[in-house]
Amino acid sequence: MTATTEPESHWEEPVPTSALDGAVHEYSRDKTYVVIFLILFAITVVEVLTYFLADFVLFKDPWLVPTLLLLGAVKFWIVAGWFMHLRFDKKILQWLFYSGLILAILVYIAVLTMFRVWWPQSHAICESVPEYPGRPPAASTPGPTC
Repeated sequence: MTATTEPESHWEEPVPTSALDGAVHEYSRDKTYVVIFLILFAITVVEVLTYFLADFVLFKDPWLVPTLLLLGAVKFWIVAGWFMHLRFDKKILQWLFYSGLILAILVYIAVLTMFRVWWPQSHAICESVPEYPGRPPAASTPGPTC
């Protein structure tokens, strides 16, 4: 005969912070997650409204990209901090995640600058067209040339 043992049950009491590696606070409760969901939902609604309310001052040409970058950074901070429990982890992990966010924003701004998003009136329009035998030359229009 084999002896039957009862399977181990899960932890019934709240896990003390001393048992968690680097945690200093208790984890959030359900109410906190509902509030965070509502905040993330509201930010997403604002991001979608940038397409429909193009006349709003923060959704116009010079402010649109910085507004979306700020909203994206806030959403990242909320998701990483609360849903991923990053605010309960060690400081080195917080530093790594948030430095990655800052690096991503700086690279994105550099690429936008490279494509001249900040000053669209200075985009160069190349008027040079390859000339093929038997083809009439292209009509030139005033403007910058390459």
